[in-house]
Amino acid sequence: MKKLVIKTAFITFGAALVLAVLAFGIISLVAPSVMMRFCDFLGMETMSADYAYQNYQLKGDIDSLARSFELAVSSNNDAAAVIRFEEFYGEDDSEQRVVFATYCRQQDEEQTEETLPEGLSEYSYRSVVCAQAAIARYHLAQTEEEKTEICEFATRESESELSAESPLAALAAECVSQEDAQFCAILRITIVGNAKFNKENETYIQIMKSLEDASHE
Repeated sequence: MKKLVIKTAFITFGAALVLAVLAFGIISLVAPSVMMRFCDFLGMETMSADYAYQNYQLKGDIDSLARSFELAVSSNNDAAAVIRFEEFYGEDDSEQRVVFATYCRQQDEEQTEETLPEGLSEYSYRSVVCAQAAIARYHLAQTEEEKTEICEFATRESESELSAESPLAALAAECVSQEDAQFCAILRITIVGNAKFNKENETYIQIMKSLEDASHE
């Protein structure tokens, strides 16, 4: 009798486990946004990012694509961040680039003094995500051509009046901190070759000095 009870308990447990796995799989397939929030609640950023990306692929939801990129960045998953940003950013003159620009403006409009990141009086969502993308791409770059493309991207996405939050400043700070003399030299040459920047700008002066110093180390 005792063996029968134990056997029945094991069978019941096994059946419950199978049903739980099936339910988990079904929810993952048909409602990845639910799993995204669940994993986010548990602090499982990598899985949450994957479910957010899956939700974007399933429904074309731009919020989910942006979220999947942001979570990939915060979990230091550079490869995933780069792939997702490329979809988010889109090709030159593409419809997706227009969608990206519109989404960035909407994020800026939704910011208030209470929701601004600490220490900032102004906020540009586009600058933030482009800075993050530039750094992720920098971490993966192997060839001089790839490194030059990253420098050109950061230069293009930075305003003529540079600030500490601009993609160019963020990229410069990263390569200097990595003591990457070769990349610092490439970035410096790229900046010098672009006439749009105000050379009297304090951030510009600081960037150029730090890059010059790092290039000769």
